[in-house]
Amino acid sequence: LYDSPTSKFVADFLGDLNSISARISALTEDQVTFTARNLDFTYSRSKFQIPGGISLREDDHVDLCVRPYDTRVQREVVDGSITGTIQNRMYRGNETAYMIDTSWGEFLVIDEEQTTDIDIDTTVSMDWDESNTFVYAVKGS
Repeated sequence: LYDSPTSKFVADFLGDLNSISARISALTEDQVTFTARNLDFTYSRSKFQIPGGISLREDDHVDLCVRPYDTRVQREVVDGSITGTIQNRMYRGNETAYMIDTSWGEFLVIDEEQTTDIDIDTTVSMDWDESNTFVYAVKGS
């Protein structure tokens, strides 16, 4: 259930979730482009998860969701990625958790391998693999 939640409510209930509101701006047989503010995310249709078997239509509004363990953070600000500022860093045994303030809201990123050591107030970029993305329809779209 944690790895394939049937709804955004279930996904959020079972654990932390980073979420972005987006619109389907282009749709082909092989790819979907989601536009969120000024960013485009183009995913292969076979890679991301669509729980609940919803059908995608151009101009539909959706939530793109990813777990904190599947979100990567890096010091470099990368064009075309979500950027923010580290607000808090918590060492939790074998992992480091970062709270990142973005114009989208707060994101939680958990670095299990502790490959990063980024100071508070540092501007960072975040990304994730499309295969770790859940797409949920927004009611009323």
